[in-house]
Amino acid sequence: TEPQGPEEEIYDYSACDFGVRQWGYNIISLEDRTVSIKYCGKFNNGDRNTLIEANIPETVEYNNILFSVTSIDDDAFNYCSSLTSINIPDSVTCISGIAFGNCTSLTSIIIPNSITMIYNGAFYNCSGLTNITIYSHKIFDISINYLNIDHQITIYVLHELVNDYKSYYEKDIFVGKVNILPIE
Repeated sequence: TEPQGPEEEIYDYSACDFGVRQWGYNIISLEDRTVSIKYCGKFNNGDRNTLIEANIPETVEYNNILFSVTSIDDDAFNYCSSLTSINIPDSVTCISGIAFGNCTSLTSIIIPNSITMIYNGAFYNCSGLTNITIYSHKIFDISINYLNIDHQITIYVLHELVNDYKSYYEKDIFVGKVNILPIE
């Protein structure tokens, strides 16, 4: 744990290789200098609901080594129910399972071109999600059935992928729930 600021905020890094402020990191490759990230919450109140905005850094320095943040860990923001905004940098290539699980205040998310993998259930029970913008050239199964939504969701994709996404989301369980539009 690391004391921070005048209130001596203590974060729980027990499930991580190291931590800096509210972020916990796990080393993916020491040779490639890559890490995954997760929100650790505060030890002194244990409340993940205080996080409203998350700006994931592209890099982090630890023990005089500069690491690139390339993955968002399993359960990284799970139960951050007040989270309304997330900024994913271009260094991130992977969003793990339930990374944003139960982020019920999250209404939109932008998936940068750098993302090559989104694991099943990454947005589990994100019931407030109404817009997903995907800049990647890869086609993803966003697992809409895991979102627990009772409203329509719009997925904005690259123009050349609109028909591919429409074909996928024409399945009966998605009819009336998913609108696919090109990024303007």
